[in-house]
Amino acid sequence: MAIYHFSIKPVTRNNGDSAIGKAAYRAAENLYDERLDKAFNYSNKSDLFFKEIMSPDNNPNFLENREKLWNHVEECEKRKDARTAMEFEVALPKELSEEQNIKMVQEYVRAEFLSKGLISDVCFHKGHGRDQPHAHIMVVTRELKDGELGKKVERLYERSYLHQQRENWANIVNKHLAKAGFDLKVDHRSNKDRDINLEPQNKIGSSQEGARSRFKDKVLEHQEIARSNGESIYANPSIAIDALTKYRSTFTYQDLAIFLNTHTVDKKQFDLVYEKVKSAPEMIKLGKDDKGRDRYTSQEMIDLEYRMVRQAQSLSEISEHRVNLEHREELSKEYKLSESQVKALRHITGDRDMACVVGYAGGGKSYMLGAAREIWEKEGYNVVGMTLSGIAAENLEGDSGIKSYTVANRIINWNNDRERLKRNDIVVVDEAGMLGSRDIAVIMDEVVLADAKVVLIGDTQQLQAIEAGAAFRGVIERVGHVDLNEIIRQAQIWQKEATKSFALGNISEAMQSYMNKDMIHEFETSESAKEKMVNDWHETVLESKSSIMLSYTRDDVKDLNERAREVIKSYGELQAETSYQTKKGERFFGIGERIYFLENNKDLGVKNGTLATIIGLDNTRFAVELDKGGKITFDIRDYNSIDHGYAATIHKSQGVNVD
Repeated sequence: MAIYHFSIKPVTRNNGDSAIGKAAYRAAENLYDERLDKAFNYSNKSDLFFKEIMSPDNNPNFLENREKLWNHVEECEKRKDARTAMEFEVALPKELSEEQNIKMVQEYVRAEFLSKGLISDVCFHKGHGRDQPHAHIMVVTRELKDGELGKKVERLYERSYLHQQRENWANIVNKHLAKAGFDLKVDHRSNKDRDINLEPQNKIGSSQEGARSRFKDKVLEHQEIARSNGESIYANPSIAIDALTKYRSTFTYQDLAIFLNTHTVDKKQFDLVYEKVKSAPEMIKLGKDDKGRDRYTSQEMIDLEYRMVRQAQSLSEISEHRVNLEHREELSKEYKLSESQVKALRHITGDRDMACVVGYAGGGKSYMLGAAREIWEKEGYNVVGMTLSGIAAENLEGDSGIKSYTVANRIINWNNDRERLKRNDIVVVDEAGMLGSRDIAVIMDEVVLADAKVVLIGDTQQLQAIEAGAAFRGVIERVGHVDLNEIIRQAQIWQKEATKSFALGNISEAMQSYMNKDMIHEFETSESAKEKMVNDWHETVLESKSSIMLSYTRDDVKDLNERAREVIKSYGELQAETSYQTKKGERFFGIGERIYFLENNKDLGVKNGTLATIIGLDNTRFAVELDKGGKITFDIRDYNSIDHGYAATIHKSQGVNVD
């Protein structure tokens, strides 16, 4: 069972902390602290399985190794009570492989720290004995700017930031658990907030890190809490059954045993409690799963799922959110939607208050939703987007214009009687195939209570990923759906088939299709790859085709942009080149330059990720032609969130379509 743990601790000189000492222990290294003239040697630690220093810019020489980094950090701090770092400790789900957990933490660090210019030292530990696998993220508290550590990021110290990070971490763990096919989730809220009548257990930690007497006290306290929880469950077995179904909709005897093992003190108590819960009338047997294991649930979960599908059926028979059909047909032509997109658009903007769409990634879902939003808003409806993760919410909002939130965020607000749905609301739930029964049930309850409308959207890969408790599947089996399965991003049939293979997880098959067409190229060095990439990019430019270069890191993106500018300058394709101060620092721009907009601006009609070409420069005023169509002008003194647009990070490129 996935366990939630998230804590933040400042590394401060007030407590006698040394950033070098902390880093040495986390990374199992021998590091020398120049300030204290002391070596910290923890190279004999055995539970480390991965470590790396992640930075938004890898050029500074103090990033050569961990010792240089943290000695430089200590050197930058002059105060006796300085906070040199903030340490984030997170539990890693045992259900995920080491590789999957590494990717999950890397995604979190990139989104929450690197994007804000913060260097992060990340170390992964397997844990000893019953200890949970976990990761330590030591974040430098000063922003990296122009190759040097600059001002303090005060946001790291705010209480509201801690609460937001707890939720953000839970969202990203649940996203990765769902993608890996596990019908379970973690919750950042306390047992009390989740109505689980069990006392939370403390984290024991390692005896090497503190005084042995303190470690012994923690062990005794941990055991006493386990004993007390075991007694509570024995007296009321429904506590365990209810807690299990808060994490997943069905469970096995093995799941029950794992749960009780952490909430009992010894084998004697475990055996007593285990047998008591197994024989409890609240345990409802469902049958065998595909592995031949008996699966169980609670009566409450059966009632919840029954209510959920009945509500879906009821909503599908109500017609309270009609639209102008003539305007809808005009807009679908204006958007130049494919036949599959038109069918999906007609379905979700139909007069029923419940609609479901199933489709592949690459089927033009977001573009179609943009058209639907415009139709709904013209009729006076308010459109709200909901997704499993924060990044997905950003993408949905950026691509379709639908104001979007995480499901967890909306449910917390509703539970606190904030921002409740209204009659004229239309709720679009993306990634519905990755949501559990409880989440969809809460959404359905709120929609029915408000007389609103709900649209559930999921792709086929996500449908296959969830085995037990597939709430989305349960709904579409009863109310029907339309397929958005026509791949529109690619023009050639073999490319469409390859995209479907990617969507279904057949990666080798999809890659082989591109290999067969000589569309994957290998190079001995990144230098030779970049040189070839820029030359190929320029050839497409000369053919008047749209193109973009992608890379994993911001450093490589900056390098590719500079190389591209050198090429087009040598061909005389840039005019009136001038230096400007942007949010990213000094940049040179000229007429004919490709640029990226980095922040949403409704007045300009641009979003984070909009691409354009400069067609005119007049001192500080830019005239640009947007790739999506239309011309705008702006003063860089008022809006300076732009950068060169020849290359971008893979993350930034989501939603971009080029020849």
